[in-house]
Amino acid sequence: MLTDLIQPGTSSARELIDYLRFSARNGFFVDAFVGGVREFASYFGARSSRPLTMVNEERLSRWAAQTDLKLEWLPENLSYRRFRRTAVLRPG
Repeated sequence: MLTDLIQPGTSSARELIDYLRFSARNGFFVDAFVGGVREFASYFGARSSRPLTMVNEERLSRWAAQTDLKLEWLPENLSYRRFRRTAVLRPG
């Protein structure tokens, strides 16, 4: 199982805002805000020097086919990151 796969068009700012909303609903907004802003700054710097791989359905389907695996996308991501996806790879 692969979770939190970054989809093309995903914005780190949008993910931070979504995380802050999640933390507010779950009672840890202040800690999330302080940690989230700090993490956002380091993440932005790291992402520009070492970009993360965007994994869309076509790319993962191609990789799965090359290794004889069956690919299934879950309807929702398993973590709070709703702009990312979860895929399950099974023996073909």
